Amino acid sequence: MIRRPLVTSLVVLGLAGLSVGCSTVDQNDVAASVGDAELGQDELDRLIVASTPGAEQGETVDASADTARQLIQTWVVGEILADAVTAAGGSITDEDRAAATQQLSEQTGPAWADLDPALQDLQVSQQAAVTVWLSQVETLSPTEDEVGAAYEQGPLASGITCTRHILLETEAEALDVLAELEAGGDFAELAAERSIDPGSAAQGGVLPCSTTNEFRSSYVAEYVDATLAAEIGVPTPPVRSEFGYHVIVVRPFDEVVDEGVIDIYRSPQAVFGRVAAAADVTVDPRYGTFDPTRGIVPLG
Repeated sequence: MIRRPLVTSLVVLGLAGLSVGCSTVDQNDVAASVGDAELGQDELDRLIVASTPGAEQGETVDASADTARQLIQTWVVGEILADAVTAAGGSITDEDRAAATQQLSEQTGPAWADLDPALQDLQVSQQAAVTVWLSQVETLSPTEDEVGAAYEQGPLASGITCTRHILLETEAEALDVLAELEAGGDFAELAAERSIDPGSAAQGGVLPCSTTNEFRSSYVAEYVDATLAAEIGVPTPPVRSEFGYHVIVVRPFDEVVDEGVIDIYRSPQAVFGRVAAAADVTVDPRYGTFDPTRGIVPLG
């Protein structure tokens, strides 16, 4: 057992778990930015007031930090997807926004009409961007060679993670297994014979392939960090976690090509991971930093 409980994402449609390299900004008049687009502090303040029952615009509202972070998250995701639509040669039209408005109105019911226009616009912008972007994703038809080339660049570049591991009780046992592997031992046989993780041992140490975002959300941090730093096909030194000591291998593409990795590569979750990994996202440090696995999270 090396899984940890899944974190509930703030990102709509389950487009979560990617890793984004984010910086912070010191300008107090900018709450967040994506590329050249900025969410001004005054705009965020208005959204916070609009989200607070009974509050009037112009009032100072002592809102929870979670409210601000979720509003920023919604804006950031919408901007990332809008940029992706543009980069792919598309656009978000007035008709797309009208359709998003209709959809949100039907989903929300009578309460939609009572929402502040600023909140309506925020939600419509994200919904329209999601819908248009998903329609683009559905047209993707990557070849096996294209997926293989991306896969060989590593889990962060491809958005796919496929591993094997052997779990031992002690570091000494893990070092012995590592030595046997380096001497030509068969990983699957050693996993079946020596691993104390019975589920994966029965499969030669294999764990299911998944999007890298799902992988990061699903497994303990030590396992994740070691995997993302590993060279494909090369066993890691022993990795200690609460479950014991792991010897991990990121499986080569030729091992996993028939295990659905092309479908994983073109899935919205994996595509979003690659898009967000390339996005230039900044967040005012008062609110935290952008981690799509968890939303906007406090620094430290």
